[in-house]
Amino acid sequence: MNTFGERPQILFIFWFSMAWILAISTLIWSLENLNAIFRWAIFCGAVLQLIKLFTSVDRRYILSPFFVIGFITLAFYSVIPSLYGQVFPEPIAYFLTKAPRTSHDHAITYIGSQAEILILQFSAFCFFAFSLCVKWKSSARTVETHGENVSGDPNYLLAVLHFIVYATAILFLVSRWTIFGQAFFSSGLGAEFRHALAPVMSFSSAALAYYSARNTSSLKCFGLVTLFFALGAMIVSGLAATAVFIFLVAISVFLITIKISFGKLPWVFGGAALIIPLSILVTIVPRGEAQTTHTDHALIELFAVKLTSKLVHRQTTSAHCLDGIYKKHRSAESTDPFFFITAIVPRALWPEKPILSRGSEYAEKYCNQVGAAKLQHSESITLLGEPLLNGGILGVFIAQLCITIFFFIATRSLGSGQSVQIIFVAALLPWLATFEQHFAEYFGNLVKVIIIMIPFFTALTYLLWRHRKTPA
Repeated sequence: MNTFGERPQILFIFWFSMAWILAISTLIWSLENLNAIFRWAIFCGAVLQLIKLFTSVDRRYILSPFFVIGFITLAFYSVIPSLYGQVFPEPIAYFLTKAPRTSHDHAITYIGSQAEILILQFSAFCFFAFSLCVKWKSSARTVETHGENVSGDPNYLLAVLHFIVYATAILFLVSRWTIFGQAFFSSGLGAEFRHALAPVMSFSSAALAYYSARNTSSLKCFGLVTLFFALGAMIVSGLAATAVFIFLVAISVFLITIKISFGKLPWVFGGAALIIPLSILVTIVPRGEAQTTHTDHALIELFAVKLTSKLVHRQTTSAHCLDGIYKKHRSAESTDPFFFITAIVPRALWPEKPILSRGSEYAEKYCNQVGAAKLQHSESITLLGEPLLNGGILGVFIAQLCITIFFFIATRSLGSGQSVQIIFVAALLPWLATFEQHFAEYFGNLVKVIIIMIPFFTALTYLLWRHRKTPA
């Protein structure tokens, strides 16, 4: 395998920069009927970029938050909804009922809207920034010189990581399925402790996947068994979306580290494509929804409804809300484009700090869901919604530039070739690359997760340093 060639990477930079600039121009002049062109142009470039990544020695760049969130927004907020609208112009006829008309209409009317262009420009911007980062990456010789050898791993490290993963998974189960756990983890210090379980699981899973892949013994695949157990424990404990994200990141780390051959990539992509719907279906069981069905047809219909909801309607409903906000606030004056800075202030220092979780409020105001607050139902307006509300289009650009700082540091850390930095970035991906979140809450959660993970990465760094300094 070779590193990225200069000419292909320059072409990627040109391709995505033009897509981004033209998308912005489309927003400024309110041009119509260009969504499909941008959608498939960005998609083709992203697929070629992905193939180039898998055929180079720089596979770790697949973990860049620029690339991951760019692909997520492109796939789940444009490509999949557009295909859904073409295949199902009317609500899907299940065995007993039809898909909710409102959710279906949101999906149909969102495709081709200016909000889709707004999200596509965000996706193109991420791919453009990613291409620049890869262009400026360290040379392959530098990475090899500063990289770590497999022999530099402590013998006990895998055992410690297995223990942390299993212990965290058991704590998830205890918090959901025991009377003591439900009482302890529901409030106070226990609730804060439970919130820390997901970051700890993300760290330990990414580290376990990385060092299992580097292990030369026959126990290499035992790490995968542990990861599957962790996935099941998190899902039956109610941590559905984050659990799947943590698992997919860990599997990606494993596959990237073992350098799987290009011929096996179809099996890899096929397996990844199956994990998401299967995980969605599994979440029905612990929530008790499957128990309300009495026939096989009803159960199959329930699965179909859930898949449609999670893969299409959830994203398009959020995007539909964003479209309503865009129509009202695209020309808003920049009153407070840096509104999200207050999110990183600890509540202990600012007791009157506003609540960042405003999903119910947004559901009523911008998604036309009357009574959402009373029903405790929340709705996302995506990462772009709050910047648009607080600063118009300028607020969106400022938000994207602020995200770029975090993403750039993460992507450059991947280029170092150092195991601790690669694991750190991978473990943060479920929070770095989350588009289905409000911007202020996104920043607040990201800072909190980093603080939780720092002691674990400090300990890992110390163990590796001490092992390398210890005479053989």
